[in-house]
Amino acid sequence: MDLLRQTWVNLTANKLRSFLTMFGIAWGLICLILMTAMGEGLWVAQKQEAQSLGKNILLVWGGTTSKRSGAISAGRYMPLTLDDFYTIRNKASMLERSSPEVQRSMRVRSRVNDGVYSVTGVYPDYMAMRAIEVESSGRLINDGDNLEARRVCVLGYVTKDRLFGAKQAVGYTISIGNLPYLVIAVLIEKEQDSGYNGRDSTKIFIPYHAGRSLPTRVWVTS
Repeated sequence: MDLLRQTWVNLTANKLRSFLTMFGIAWGLICLILMTAMGEGLWVAQKQEAQSLGKNILLVWGGTTSKRSGAISAGRYMPLTLDDFYTIRNKASMLERSSPEVQRSMRVRSRVNDGVYSVTGVYPDYMAMRAIEVESSGRLINDGDNLEARRVCVLGYVTKDRLFGAKQAVGYTISIGNLPYLVIAVLIEKEQDSGYNGRDSTKIFIPYHAGRSLPTRVWVTS
């Protein structure tokens, strides 16, 4: 009790010094908590945005040979083909999903506007691998769309706003390279801070076999 009494006497006798001391301690604790919270929040946000590109995925490009191999000389460009995709899918038995990808910038017109957009042809597996989700009024590309090369498309939400503005897009037809495509969905808005050739929100997705004339990439996931 004597210790507590003496402490109280000292605090009341030096009010300004006591206040500044306690304020300094409190301010230090607040700064520590804020810095820890900001660091943790930034880490979680970056992790979530990085996963918007996909999880456990591998992207394979065609490229230029760096060494001579048999009759193939160094410096020769080796593009990927659909046969390469089938070879990877058949021989890599541990893969959970796989999809080829073709892409090209093309002139697109709607009933409201027109412009040049990135058009990407994919298999249905691609949508799951890339964590692509659509608004409840639409649907994703399915196996039937791909096998029958149906002219359907899914719009990124930015592309939808540029082509249709505030008007309804699902159920209406757009022209891609002078061919009609039915809009079956619009992507929901998502945070994305990485992309190897642009953000999903600015693209148009179509069934792979509806756009096979475009250059090919291969996506696989384990």
